[in-house]
Amino acid sequence: MNIRNALITALLFCIGGLAVNGQSPQIQVEIKLPKTTVKNHEGFIVLTALRNISNVEKQVRVWSCSYPNQWGADNPYIYVPYDSDCMKNAFGLVKLKPGESYKRNLPVRVVLASGDSTPKSVTFRLGYVNERQWALSTNGSPPIWSNAVTVSVTR
Repeated sequence: MNIRNALITALLFCIGGLAVNGQSPQIQVEIKLPKTTVKNHEGFIVLTALRNISNVEKQVRVWSCSYPNQWGADNPYIYVPYDSDCMKNAFGLVKLKPGESYKRNLPVRVVLASGDSTPKSVTFRLGYVNERQWALSTNGSPPIWSNAVTVSVTR
């Protein structure tokens, strides 16, 4: 009987752990486009906001000048250039009270392949990794994805 109770308890802990890991993130990523039409290969700015949607204070980690390294796009036509030209980069913590946001501009670039089959508009989301750089998302925490936006692309 004790073994059975131990197995049931272990199973409940496992299910509870899955439920906690499956919860939505307590930081919400929002993006906006100040410019909705761009030329192919042209860089443009995306306005990013990291919003605390929990009921307690949260911390987000951001690089002082290589902020783009913490971002990636879900569309292969959108490129977030990594910033490596930084003399004094610091990895800092930003404290956000419930409802507060950390806002910052993010440079991106649209790169469509040549030919008639490329789209004239591109819809994408950006993913933020609360770690040192985007590449760590495969080994660390998964990205927090933003809302989707669409940019029209001209030649």
